[in-house]
Amino acid sequence: EKIISTLKGVKASETFFDFFNEYVEDEFRRNHDLRVSAIESIGKNIWSFYFNKDFKDTFRDLKRDPGMSIFRKVTPQNIKFQDITSSFLRSFAIYLKSERNSSERTVFNHMNIIRAVYNRAIDSKTIPNDYYPFSGNKGYNMAMPESQKIALEEHEVIALEKVILDEKTDTWLHARNAWILSLCWGGARISDVLKTDWTKITDESLHYVMGKNNKPVEVPLVERAINILKFYQSQADLNNGYILPFLKDANKGNVKDINLKVRNASGLINDWLKVIAKEAGINKQLTNHLARHTFGNLAGDKIPIQTLQLIYRHSDIKTTINYQRHWLNKQKVGDAVKNVMNF
Repeated sequence: EKIISTLKGVKASETFFDFFNEYVEDEFRRNHDLRVSAIESIGKNIWSFYFNKDFKDTFRDLKRDPGMSIFRKVTPQNIKFQDITSSFLRSFAIYLKSERNSSERTVFNHMNIIRAVYNRAIDSKTIPNDYYPFSGNKGYNMAMPESQKIALEEHEVIALEKVILDEKTDTWLHARNAWILSLCWGGARISDVLKTDWTKITDESLHYVMGKNNKPVEVPLVERAINILKFYQSQADLNNGYILPFLKDANKGNVKDINLKVRNASGLINDWLKVIAKEAGINKQLTNHLARHTFGNLAGDKIPIQTLQLIYRHSDIKTTINYQRHWLNKQKVGDAVKNVMNF
């Protein structure tokens, strides 16, 4: 086997997790701590399936070195690339659905990480192209699963804005304001909303760098956003220079501390949004991400797709088309049915 691997150009010392660790550590260097957590969760499932072990027992007491993948502390981890075949991936998908109760999208995310690690190894000439398990008629199919996108309608957004929140629950008020700002800023991610400070606000626009891809964004300030900003303007010093108070105790010079507090705040806001939605009579599971979906829903076909691409900061317009297709089709189907049945 070693001789065959050598002839094919496979470096015996470099395994799947060697490249997986590099991938994780690159994300650390970009200060994408939240993404690291998600990638490592996927890695734990891969490890558990391959070695037939429960990762909870193995990983429970491990402490990572700063900026390093937790898998550098784990043994065994010698998963060979040639063992990750299309058959292996199909079996792994069944395992995720049956043993981990994973959705189709979660399975897709797992395969996407495996594919990314494989591509790294191929690009570095560590393994040959013919090991790639995602190509050819017998390769694993990586089609993006269709998902039902939930969003608020205009009347639900208004209900959310008008619902009277108890005076004792300031945190609910801040959670709602964070959600409304996200909506007003083109469905900005909650992490970017929470990190927004007053230096990013001008008289007419918000200027920030998107955390996910480091792309600069400029968004005009609409009346809804301006009213919320006026509410917090006098609290700038109390909030450590941030607009919202969720990071007021964060160490601005420590990116990891900021990211940790963003992650904690995001979870709490999601919890509070569920309660607020109930108070507002909204029979949908309101989350941070629903603001992005709601912007897409309200935009419908009112905005040219090229403009939406700029708002979403998608590199490829196909991504924008695929994302917005649901809302466009929803409106067209609704209009078509009404036209047929309006007699």
